[in-house]
Amino acid sequence: MFAVATSGRAQLLTANTLTAFDPTYSFNNGVQLTNFGATQTFSNISSITDLTLRFVTESTTSFSTTSMSYAFGSWTGSSPGTPMDVGNFDIADSATWAAAGAYKYLDVTFDLSSVAGSLTPATTYGLSVFRNLAAADFRLAQAIGGDATYADGTGYASPGGFSFGGLDPASPINGDFAFQGAITPVPEASAVSVLFAGLFAGTMVFVRTRRRRVVESAPACA
Repeated sequence: MFAVATSGRAQLLTANTLTAFDPTYSFNNGVQLTNFGATQTFSNISSITDLTLRFVTESTTSFSTTSMSYAFGSWTGSSPGTPMDVGNFDIADSATWAAAGAYKYLDVTFDLSSVAGSLTPATTYGLSVFRNLAAADFRLAQAIGGDATYADGTGYASPGGFSFGGLDPASPINGDFAFQGAITPVPEASAVSVLFAGLFAGTMVFVRTRRRRVVESAPACA
């Protein structure tokens, strides 16, 4: 029972596909944001505190700070639902990006604690990024691993998606983007069943042990 409870606590507030980041693969398969909007979805979660997305470009590419837009909201199938937070963010100039061989990358963190601190687990949510005007040639990095990288979501690409409503229709990218976030998943039904079974067994052991001790401590009849 202790092991199950400890495992459940360890799984909270963790989601990371950055470990499946390969610069070449991520650039060749990532969404080119000059032409597309990009969305990473999340299901079976109760909160997102923050989320970091990784962007990638070729090492020879040079550009100044670029303004982008983002939106967080509900997501149904391959279409955006209701926006909960919409705003702008800056992509730093290329000279500040981290080197990765023939490529370089930049991590951008979105603070979602004020809008995603309490979510409905039955609803799917998505964080989308898209350009305001003309953007430089960088891409939202895709993680290696296909659909198995992150079990409770997937990535989408939306041609001409330059606003939250314009992200429809979107096409799945057969995988996930490279991200890391403080995300609280809802335990699977099987895990909950195991936990309750452990609690029940532990309670029965406690009750039986207590009864035995009561009997043993009772005075013997003459």
